[in-house]
Amino acid sequence: MLPRRPGVAPRPRRRNLTVLIRVAVYVTAAVMFFMLRGRVDWGLLAHRVSSTTAAADSTLTIGGIDVAPYLAETMIRRYRDYYPTLRIDTRPGTTVQALQDLVDGKADAVFLARPPSAADQDAFRKSSGDTATWYPVALGALLVVAEPTSADSSVTVAELKARAFSAPQAGRRLYAVDRNAGMWDAIAARLGGDAAAAPGAYFLANEDSVLSYALADRGAMGIISVFPLRRPLSAYGARALAVQKRPDTLAVRADNVTLATSGYPLWCYTYLACARRGSMQGSTFVTYVTGARGQRQIEATPYLPAEKILREVVITRPAKEE
Repeated sequence: MLPRRPGVAPRPRRRNLTVLIRVAVYVTAAVMFFMLRGRVDWGLLAHRVSSTTAAADSTLTIGGIDVAPYLAETMIRRYRDYYPTLRIDTRPGTTVQALQDLVDGKADAVFLARPPSAADQDAFRKSSGDTATWYPVALGALLVVAEPTSADSSVTVAELKARAFSAPQAGRRLYAVDRNAGMWDAIAARLGGDAAAAPGAYFLANEDSVLSYALADRGAMGIISVFPLRRPLSAYGARALAVQKRPDTLAVRADNVTLATSGYPLWCYTYLACARRGSMQGSTFVTYVTGARGQRQIEATPYLPAEKILREVVITRPAKEE
């Protein structure tokens, strides 16, 4: 080895560079660990690390806005407060359109009225080899609506089930939103029916149509979710009926207390989904809404945060994948 000439500084050791690289990798792994809330998928982690350049993309596209417009707009506005330079685009549509946007890569994250089905997950696999990851983010009521002069002030779950799944009868019709909107799955589950069974309910395009028909058809009822409504129910000239779990129980009206304690039997979630190996922007938004900060901000809306509900049935659960 040649002696170092006097007065010449030693060259930086290669080992120092190696240490810095290792520290960077460990920090990245730690950050992703917390983002994934301890459910480490090392294949997914590798994908996230390798796609770091995608994080520089300053556009986030969120679909399914019509599923829960007020909730979506509130969470997007709050998110902009933290990322003011981020461009956020939105796409209209209910559940089926939102899932299609996610499959086609037109949206980074989407709001849904129901979880992705097995058929939806198959479409993901065929399109990209990926699947969807989804979380419940907010809890709301399914309202049974009728015209204000109706003789009925309450209805039993059994009566609603009969209207929903038996042959329709004049004066006892039940109106609901088109099944492609996604809410019928929750309605069928709460009534104890099969969402795939032949329905007796009349399906209409949207909540406004359900309210219009329920108001015009004497003796009829409509069933809708609170999430798509942009105005209070009173603004439509309709009223919500109290609901009895059984004929021998008290009729209960929907409010945040009865929803949180399982007193009101008709409830539904809004979900948020992204592709499992999708964009960094989509997964970061989902992490924000499902995290403590996002859930606290949902408390300021008319809905309940899914992570903090005291129910007989545990409603918090990890992301579902098929």
